[in-house]
This record gives sequence, structure tokens and C-alpha cells, in this order.
Amino acid sequence: MLTIAALNDAIRTKDTANLTHHPDQGFQYCGREYVNILESN
Repeated sequence: MLTIAALNDAIRTKDTANLTHHPDQGFQYCGREYVNILESN
């Protein structure tokens, strides 16, 4: 899924300590795998 690839790329290449995640409320941002990645980082 493109959104997961983009999220993983951002996490890998950026300092996420002060990052705010702001999705556009699309269904792709509600998937369990996506949410799990967010919660673990």
C-alpha cells in the first residue's frame, strides 16, 4: 500500500520526535497495519 510505504519512508528518513500526523480521513489511514505503525513509532 502506497500510504504505508510513504509512512515508513518518513519514519526512516526524518526525526519524528516532534512530528504531528494529520491524515485526510481516508480509509487507508484507518487500516490496522497503518495504525500499528503509527502507534509503535
